[in-house]
Amino acid sequence: MIGESAGMLAAGAAVVAAAELDSTLALQLMVSRPIVLGPLLGLGMGNALMGAFVGLIVELYSHDKIPIGGLIPANAAVSAGAGLLLALGPGAVGLPVAVPAGLFLGWLHERLVDSPLRRRRGRLAHSTAEALARGVDAPLGRMIAQELALQFVATWALLIAALVVLKPLGMRTWAVLSPTALGTGLWFAALAAPWFGMGMLAHSLRLNR
Repeated sequence: MIGESAGMLAAGAAVVAAAELDSTLALQLMVSRPIVLGPLLGLGMGNALMGAFVGLIVELYSHDKIPIGGLIPANAAVSAGAGLLLALGPGAVGLPVAVPAGLFLGWLHERLVDSPLRRRRGRLAHSTAEALARGVDAPLGRMIAQELALQFVATWALLIAALVVLKPLGMRTWAVLSPTALGTGLWFAALAAPWFGMGMLAHSLRLNR
């Protein structure tokens, strides 16, 4: 039973890590957007409605933050995926704790994975361009595959480490908070989050007119 539970979470983390590659590195079919990834991951874990809810929250708070150029925002795919992996499956954490934890992990992913690997790829591109200018052949296909694999493994490892630490910690935290007034307030904040997000979306659309 424990092995099956661990396998489910490991597979879920692998799905999130693979979908995250779609954001800027491969295909770009939009499956990395929280509004798409959330329902799909939720469906696979037995609760598409919660997946859609978490995906909507993260999408509304990250819709205008695209990782292009020099901008590297918190990773929205990781935020949505981590929040759902915490809220669903074995050792489920209460939604009012899982969603903020997911948003934190998206920010942490930017610091520990996205930014360092973006700098690494920049250096690699520069050295490859210099080699090509000198007439030296570069194994571009192998290099691209290696960078995609490195991003996937780094994301998967971060998610697994976070689940190992935050699943039991989140369960204990929510068990203490849920009967209290603070727990009620956190539930209200979680349920109101999409409305606040839609307000932010409406405001940004007004500014862009």
